[in-house]
Amino acid sequence: RGEVHEPAENLLRETSRHVWATLIYVNQRPIVMLRLKRLTKRVAPCC
Repeated sequence: RGEVHEPAENLLRETSRHVWATLIYVNQRPIVMLRLKRLTKRVAPCC
């Protein structure tokens, strides 16, 4: 077939798609940001 490097390109495409989906999902979830702030408060109580 001559499609030697195609799996790598597909993997890269899938990975970038997953990354963008995760970013969009996190941006649409303020609760996640609140949990992150709580975690940072727990780690650094001074802030």
